[in-house]
Amino acid sequence: MGASAGGIEALGRFFDAMPADSGCAFVVVLHLDPKHESEMARVLASHTTMQVAQVVDGMRIVSDRVYVIAPDTDLKISDGGLHVSRPAEVRGNRHPVDVLFRSLASDQRKRAIAIVLS
Repeated sequence: MGASAGGIEALGRFFDAMPADSGCAFVVVLHLDPKHESEMARVLASHTTMQVAQVVDGMRIVSDRVYVIAPDTDLKISDGGLHVSRPAEVRGNRHPVDVLFRSLASDQRKRAIAIVLS
């Protein structure tokens, strides 16, 4: 799932309505301030009973969980895992949602669903 900073409310509404046992895993990418710690995992956890975690490199994707990008990172999916790297582009030219969606399409193909909220 991708969202701008203005999409936080929409993400909250989404997770308010999403059953905690849907069998899906959710990976959330937002445009975050690279110089500040993110509270996004805590914010989303208040809208769901699913486990919510900020991504660290190498995490395995498990159904019925929510994974949130860390500040100042790019996030890719491959071989069922989440992989974090330093952004390839300078701030202002970064497109973390596109980075995630490209890797998701390549790795999961027909099993992937991409959602953009604003």
